[in-house]
Amino acid sequence: MPELPAGNGTGMALLASQEPDSYVRQDEDEDASKGWRYNRRRHRYRLPNGRFASTQQAREYLDGYLRDVQDRNARETERYYRGEIGQDEYLAGMRQRLRDGHITARAMGVGGRSAMSRRDLAAINQHYKADTRYAHRLAALVEAGEISEAEAVRRSKLYAGGRMRRQLDQGMRDVRGEDGWEQGRRVLQAGAKHCSTCLNEAAQGWLPINRCGAIGATDCQAADRCYFDYRYSPHKTVPSRGIPWPDQDEYRKIVRRKLRQGVQLRGVATAIPTTGR
Repeated sequence: MPELPAGNGTGMALLASQEPDSYVRQDEDEDASKGWRYNRRRHRYRLPNGRFASTQQAREYLDGYLRDVQDRNARETERYYRGEIGQDEYLAGMRQRLRDGHITARAMGVGGRSAMSRRDLAAINQHYKADTRYAHRLAALVEAGEISEAEAVRRSKLYAGGRMRRQLDQGMRDVRGEDGWEQGRRVLQAGAKHCSTCLNEAAQGWLPINRCGAIGATDCQAADRCYFDYRYSPHKTVPSRGIPWPDQDEYRKIVRRKLRQGVQLRGVATAIPTTGR
């Protein structure tokens, strides 16, 4: 697996000027051996061997990273509870891991740090601040002796859960929505416990992308283990490279003209009727 980015501790205001992470590249002409590259037209990552990664591979990649963050949170919480480290050291470490986790998740969703917009940075800041408040409350409960060690560890793991997976999914949804993708559906993670909100939405199948719920915005909250699949359209294919993205009418006219001329087109011939304008 490619190497995960390390946090620099300089604060999120500097993110926009940072270089893309080594595991994410947007330029399809770059050497694939340098790491994962993002193909904006297909909204998929290309692996170092040149093959496309599945969306599930990207999710599993992030889940592995988040499990590492959860394990570190648990170990540090145990040390803090037992008095091996002080409150300032504990909270500084938590803030650093939370910051790195939210940045990594959002970057994977949108195609790399260089692809992040002000909207992405605002979303990172919002969820990072919320998780940081929870971490400070947890530390206060430990100091007051009002929480057991087991419960403190359990809560610390939640801070690398639903909110960070939500960063990945919302980033994926935003960039696809900008490029005309129309539908999404909630998928229930196998083996996980699901609330009635998740079950009801999953039962509806494909929905307009702007009607899809958010990871963690359910009764499961931070324990939400669902994910979303997205598709461009049930009836249309993703436009070819070089066609202006929003101009679907022009795209259809070009395809129909070529079909009438007898040109063999792969991947679009069955998607566009030959009659009409």
